[in-house]
Amino acid sequence: MEANIQENERKRIDWIDAAKGLAIILVIIGHSLSQDQSGRIIGSCIYSFHMPLFFILSALTFKLSADSGQFLSKTERAFKHLIVPVLLTYAFKYAITAIMANNIDWAAFLARRINALTFASCDIVYIQKVKIFGIGFLWFLVTLFIGRTFFDYLHLKLKDDKKLIIAALICAALGLLAVKIQPLPLAFDIALACMPFFYFGYYLKSCKIPENSRGIAVYSSLVWIIGMVISYLWLDHYKYFCMDIAQRIYPLIPLCYIIAAAGTLLTASCSVFLTDKFSKLSKPFIFIGKYSLYLLCIHYLDVMFKSIWKSTGSSIGNLLIRLALDLLLLVIFVKLAELIKQRFGNDAASEVQAGQPLKQSGSNKVKLKKLPNRQRCR
Repeated sequence: MEANIQENERKRIDWIDAAKGLAIILVIIGHSLSQDQSGRIIGSCIYSFHMPLFFILSALTFKLSADSGQFLSKTERAFKHLIVPVLLTYAFKYAITAIMANNIDWAAFLARRINALTFASCDIVYIQKVKIFGIGFLWFLVTLFIGRTFFDYLHLKLKDDKKLIIAALICAALGLLAVKIQPLPLAFDIALACMPFFYFGYYLKSCKIPENSRGIAVYSSLVWIIGMVISYLWLDHYKYFCMDIAQRIYPLIPLCYIIAAAGTLLTASCSVFLTDKFSKLSKPFIFIGKYSLYLLCIHYLDVMFKSIWKSTGSSIGNLLIRLALDLLLLVIFVKLAELIKQRFGNDAASEVQAGQPLKQSGSNKVKLKKLPNRQRCR
């Protein structure tokens, strides 16, 4: 499995995209649940693994750096892929907020927004009794970038799996300790606490998930169900009786980590079954998973249309409208992006065919007779 993933780094893997598609839909459902008893139980089941799943699958499909030069280039690409969308989405939302506000104190407004980005927390945190606003669930993309980059660095320096797992566990302990003391900038304490998930995804490279999906489904479902029952009986007085990384809640360690890993494996095995046996039915989930980053950003902005998806008196009705609206906007965005890419691609091809020189950067000269076909990098 490891060889296949590394050799096909630039290719999509359908069951992984389907798993991401299922998970991002669960994210939207989790954010739209009512606060009654049933909503609390369903939310706990979703929150128990939906964010760890993305960390684990990200490490599963990520080719770790072989040297420092590769590390720097990968970090640069990851910054463009993960952090730039965060900055653009965040800036867009609060630019609209500022435009619609009256008599805004620009100095205080900008200070709040910069402080929020600096700590990249989901919700409000207090730093030396100073109130720092959250950036919502864009925290996930920041944590994914910081956590995966740091894990890549650890792997590059240690070059030994036994040392790597020990380092991941030490980092997790430090992250969990920091939660008790003080949240760190760029949610680094969360990134440290998630190191075991990145290691687990790295470990899964050597496991043949598609070939063993039935056995994985049976064992992981048993572990997940038993773990959730124990958590419910033990933590019944909590709002959510599970790990909630965004809120820095890690109950019953290490059980919450085991539940998250089991839920991820269960979702992965179900995705393998879905893509193998119901290929047509799996296509929407594969599409959603392929563009899950875009959907997350759209979901972050859909609060601006709250009056639309909260127009019914039913929580289920509101959820269906919100889900439909987010998916519709995703399809529109993807189609527009494809049209723009096709237009600029055709313009570049026309310039090459006409013999016009492409723009050069510095003293580097680029001569292209034919545009290469490049498969999209994950």
